[in-house]
Amino acid sequence: MNNVYILVILVIALIVIFFPGSKKTQREVEVEQMLNTDEYTEKKAEIGHDLMNKIVLATNIHISEKYKKPTYIIETIAAKKYEHPITKDVFYRCMFMVMSRKGFASGFTITVDIRVKPSIKIHAVTRQPIDVELPGDTKPYEQEGVSAQEFFKYELVKKKIQVTPNEFKMAKNKLN
Repeated sequence: MNNVYILVILVIALIVIFFPGSKKTQREVEVEQMLNTDEYTEKKAEIGHDLMNKIVLATNIHISEKYKKPTYIIETIAAKKYEHPITKDVFYRCMFMVMSRKGFASGFTITVDIRVKPSIKIHAVTRQPIDVELPGDTKPYEQEGVSAQEFFKYELVKKKIQVTPNEFKMAKNKLN
């Protein structure tokens, strides 16, 4: 009976080792959580001072909790309003510049999907630009067995890109 248990554990271990499945990156997970805008129409985002203040405060609290460091929003980069033509469901997609002063002071941008009715509710947050589209083919970024190099000789690059006087004159004549 013990041999059966050992065999089952061995099979499970081999499955876990050799068939790990595909794990999504944090960026892919965050972008997937963003609301799908295909069924929505983009409207002009007319956001008053009071509503924008509530959105900024709610977003700041959310990202401070998510990234586990104190942050503050210093700039609103973009704001878009999306409305569903049938259900009249409305949400805003805003992009903010955020600063953090814990440890090394740093800045980053976030894009956030927000519903404002009946109260302010953060739906999803990502560090991607407001209209991000993930690349369709990510294989070049996932290749294994590619040897890394510490440095590439600058002299080789410089020789390759040095422009001769004749090449410079030809390029100048093309502009004229």
